[in-house]
Amino acid sequence: METSLLKNVFIIDKRNNKQLLITHNEVVILHSFIKNTTNNEVMIINSNIGLEVYYLSSLDYGNLIKNTFLLITSKKGKEINQYQITTLNSTKDIKIFTENLFLKLTTRPLSFTCYSKSLISQINEQHTSKNTQIVTLLLSIWNQVVTAIDLTKKTPYKFKEFKKALANFVIKNSNSLVLTQLIYKATNSIRSN
Repeated sequence: METSLLKNVFIIDKRNNKQLLITHNEVVILHSFIKNTTNNEVMIINSNIGLEVYYLSSLDYGNLIKNTFLLITSKKGKEINQYQITTLNSTKDIKIFTENLFLKLTTRPLSFTCYSKSLISQINEQHTSKNTQIVTLLLSIWNQVVTAIDLTKKTPYKFKEFKKALANFVIKNSNSLVLTQLIYKATNSIRSN
């Protein structure tokens, strides 16, 4: 039996117009199609930065996702050259891409605030809709990335708020009282520099 790996297709509008690429209804259609095709967990984050499609599979569905997205947006007169589409097929690649994205966003506090609030909100929704494997993997990646960035760079206050929001999400959704207490103590503001 092959193992399912976390994979990602990240789509950004090159014009950087800071609006959603597709509507909520189109996200539902895209999600349903990909989930039925891969027969596994799929999570889509639709934010002001772009569209992030995470899925678990041993196979690469990057081209299928890209072409389905382009089919949806072509109805609006959009063309492929308007988008930057990145396909990531390993946790390592996702971690590197995420770190670069977060570093870029820390220089734009307003964009980072909008993105991080949207991310946490959508993670809450996705976690309750049975995407627990993907959410667990992403939280691990994001925590590693924010910790690494926070240790090596002077990060703005908004970044520290995001780091705390991630920790609070883990605490809120943890089933272990001991783990909850350890996380709370580790992220307590007294320990913050």
